[in-house]
Amino acid sequence: MALLRAHAAEVQQLSLHARQLSALIGRLEAAERAAARAWDEGTAAAFAKLRSLRAALEAEGEGDGTLEGPLLELHLSGECTAALELFLANELPELVVAKLRKTVIGAHERVSALCATQLVPAAEMAAHRLHNLSALVGWEERFGPLGLTPGRVQACLESAWRVRACADLAAERARASATQLLHVLLWLGGKASALRDEAAPPGGSSTARLAPDMRHVVAFLRTGGAAVAAATAAPVSYTHLTLPTTPY
Repeated sequence: MALLRAHAAEVQQLSLHARQLSALIGRLEAAERAAARAWDEGTAAAFAKLRSLRAALEAEGEGDGTLEGPLLELHLSGECTAALELFLANELPELVVAKLRKTVIGAHERVSALCATQLVPAAEMAAHRLHNLSALVGWEERFGPLGLTPGRVQACLESAWRVRACADLAAERARASATQLLHVLLWLGGKASALRDEAAPPGGSSTARLAPDMRHVVAFLRTGGAAVAAATAAPVSYTHLTLPTTPY
């Protein structure tokens, strides 16, 4: 009790900072969950279509139990197997491909917006709050007994900037992953259109007019799309953003 009486003002200051940081951490966690949900929802239909393709190939005994094997073979040889040709011709009309691409683009835009408007600002605000504590560290006789030491404040500050960097990384991963998935859909859609001998309508905005970048397609196939599916699946830890526990 004597310690509390002697440092009541300091305890109040630390409590205020702790509450503010707790609120910012809550915002970070909510934004992270929202980004993961937006990505999962926006890419679900595209991955469902790819899973259907894999199931169709497996049902006909084609491929090696993976999707990337038959698609890499298609890329290298340019020739479709019977099951692959049937699926592309019947399951990937241009309107379906366009809709799938639109949902993936929407997922990328939503994740990017969450990173720019919620994750990044909240991480920066947390860093600034912790930076303000640095001035208090020098008052060791007042804040030292409460556990506010230079090392602990610096560790929290470094964690805040790591979270800030992770927000940028999440936006970049979403961009790169969306790019891969979009080009895979564009590529498969082009193959499907060719099988049906479809031509793009004059002056139209058909996806058949777009050319896929095979670098992104091959990058997707090399991992079986695992990196794309997990674009926002690596949660950030906010454990080290908390202030030292005060003795009350």
